[in-house]
Amino acid sequence: TAKNRDRHADGTERFPERRVTSPNLAACGLTGAPAIAMNDAGDFTVTWDQLIGFCDTAESDSVIVARMYYEHGTARSSVFRVSSPHTRPWGDPALPKIAMDPDGYFTIVWWEEMRAEAFDEQHHTELLVQGFDTDGGRQFADVVARASTDWCCPSIPSPEIMAVAGNMTVLVWYDRNDNLVGQVIRPGLGREYVPGDANRNGVFDSGDLVSVFQTGKYETGEPASWEDGDWNGDGVFSSADFVSAFVAGAYKPS
Repeated sequence: TAKNRDRHADGTERFPERRVTSPNLAACGLTGAPAIAMNDAGDFTVTWDQLIGFCDTAESDSVIVARMYYEHGTARSSVFRVSSPHTRPWGDPALPKIAMDPDGYFTIVWWEEMRAEAFDEQHHTELLVQGFDTDGGRQFADVVARASTDWCCPSIPSPEIMAVAGNMTVLVWYDRNDNLVGQVIRPGLGREYVPGDANRNGVFDSGDLVSVFQTGKYETGEPASWEDGDWNGDGVFSSADFVSAFVAGAYKPS
């Protein structure tokens, strides 16, 4: 069970301890990694990872959920699901973090182990992002900010997230080589972060291939941006970026 409690700056209680999790959602009683963000008015949103269904069986489902509150602690919403169901059913989302801008737009990031089947020891990790408006409405489909294609020894990202003016979010994390990398999520444009979509028109197609090879940074070791072909966040444009994009199944023939 996740709970919250708040105090004023002088230490006096703003509202008493309250239950955040929904009784009908916590069938397994397994909740973890709560995170919270607040806007200038004092309204806040709590997010956490939740195991629902039948504990320790293939029917159980791990999800990221959230709930919105007014500044005095009264719930603005019921518990709602943050992570979307994926085509690969055995994903294990966990460890969410949240950032909220002064107006109340918020973004949640979490890492997810993607498995070929239940209890499969072979898996890889993805760093996923979802943005919400002030009423909790989704702003775009889940964004894969970082995908690992190493099914043997996947790295587990440790992201940090910050909301900035203009409903934009800055996301930073360490890659498998301990390089600090980052990405900006712009309002309403999450779908532009398709792996391989160098020109940011929402699809990965032949136009992107032409664009990145015109920059002349392929396999040179020179620092590269998203537009230059660095789609896996390691700072350079190499064959690994093509592997990342094509494994994600993002390519659309023109």
